[in-house]
Amino acid sequence: ARDFAASISAVMTAVAYKTSAEMAEQLGAFNRYKYNAASMGAVIKQHIDVLQDKLNKHKNSTAIESRWVFELQEMAITIWKKAENLGNKFGYRNAQVTVVAPTGTIGLLMDCDTLGIEPEFSLLKEKKLAGGEIRKIMNRQVIPALHRLNYPAEQIQQFHQLMIDGNIDAALSYINEKDRSVFATAADGSISINAHLEMMAALQPFISGAISKTVNLKQDATVDDIQRCFYTAWKLGLKSISVYRDGCKASQPLNSSTKSILTTSLPDKPLCNECGFYTIRQGSCFHCPNCGNVIGCS
Repeated sequence: ARDFAASISAVMTAVAYKTSAEMAEQLGAFNRYKYNAASMGAVIKQHIDVLQDKLNKHKNSTAIESRWVFELQEMAITIWKKAENLGNKFGYRNAQVTVVAPTGTIGLLMDCDTLGIEPEFSLLKEKKLAGGEIRKIMNRQVIPALHRLNYPAEQIQQFHQLMIDGNIDAALSYINEKDRSVFATAADGSISINAHLEMMAALQPFISGAISKTVNLKQDATVDDIQRCFYTAWKLGLKSISVYRDGCKASQPLNSSTKSILTTSLPDKPLCNECGFYTIRQGSCFHCPNCGNVIGCS
């Protein structure tokens, strides 16, 4: 998963530098580029070298996931080489091309279930928005995931109702022990500090600037836990790190919810009977944005 995410980042940044070199051909390189050309070339080469090391890791694997990663990395290498060749000729219009910015409220407006380079905070959570409004959210991928894992429809319905009622612990009791890792979250402590940092470290070699990322710690996290977090981040070569211990402030932007997340009753917003995704009312029918199925027309 880390290599897959890193490969996507490598493609994005490679395309950005290639485009920057194409812009430099028409508009000129960034200010004082000629005094920094050697250093800039070394930066581009470093991006390519790290990617090449990762490519060798998946080159001979037969696992389908590894093949996907390998194909993405091959694509990225090709684009990086073009960016390097163009840069050698024309320079770059931009010294840096990518960062990972804070995406909390923006991500929610884009209907993302998780935000930025973050694991899910909680399957059921409350998000405090900039204007003071509190939005209650249930992760919309849980029900389709349970269908994909072949859970009986009745069991999924009971799980869903418990989530609506805000009873996360009771809902999770319906998930088999072997499947628990699929639904791991930061709030329940099943995702370690190192897991946060290792995902950042996988992407950082392919991001020009820093990554905006909060390592969410449990309420019982100690000073030593926080110290280890910062020290590990430094050892991994991360450019930026922040930590937050759950409940350390009276008001915080994200909370694990214990209340009902829906103000309407379940029949008013039925689940798709094909894939289990939330439906959207369109006229007298309900349309599934995931698979396109239409139900409940009167």
